[in-house]
Amino acid sequence: MSGAQRGDGSVSLLIEADLRRAILEGELAPGEAVRQEVWAKKFNVSRLPVRQALQRLEDEGLMTITPYAGARVAVVALEDCIALYEMREAIEPLVVARSTSELTPEDLDEIREAMEAAEAVSHDSAAWLGADREFHRQVNRHCSIPQALKLATQLYNQTQQYRREYIRSVTAARIKLAELEHRTIFAALECGDAFEASERTRLHIRHTRLVLQSELSTSEDDVENPGLSFGGPSERLKRNRKK
Repeated sequence: MSGAQRGDGSVSLLIEADLRRAILEGELAPGEAVRQEVWAKKFNVSRLPVRQALQRLEDEGLMTITPYAGARVAVVALEDCIALYEMREAIEPLVVARSTSELTPEDLDEIREAMEAAEAVSHDSAAWLGADREFHRQVNRHCSIPQALKLATQLYNQTQQYRREYIRSVTAARIKLAELEHRTIFAALECGDAFEASERTRLHIRHTRLVLQSELSTSEDDVENPGLSFGGPSERLKRNRKK
């Protein structure tokens, strides 16, 4: 079915979802050009729905559009990523708190399955990253404040390029710690304790931020910070730092 038959509005949403998936999964790298004609051909549509999808992704912070130069996947400086995590520390605990009272036994089963699915692939860092994202999506998606959920999702998505970078060298111990934190969050959700679930979420996000700050310090000093650092800073991470 052509894009014209489906309607520009619906196909634009499909293009947006596919572009977002490609960005979050690393198929499109930070700074990579996104050519409208390529995506228009892929979906058998004009450039208009592609342009609409790109504009919405720019609003989410996942795309940068420059007049006469086109669209590129957004590049987030490490300092900005730390700021995004600070914002997540403020917003996401509210989202979790306002999800807790909405959860049904079936919802809890889905969250438990997502948590266990992440634990089952802890040996595969790329698979674990996707499973970790699904766990947080399941925890957050029942939030009774749609605006807060939308903002939390956007903040989470904008940090993905650094999560992908770090996961390549993350230690098994750090993944195990994250999984234990997932279990403490789930335990609070299962008890219906909104305050505890939100506080556990805040600590979980804060731990990741401290790792990022450690990497920033290491990239400046070339000094290891055992217990916080995933390992030596990558060249790509250094290039993404603000001048």
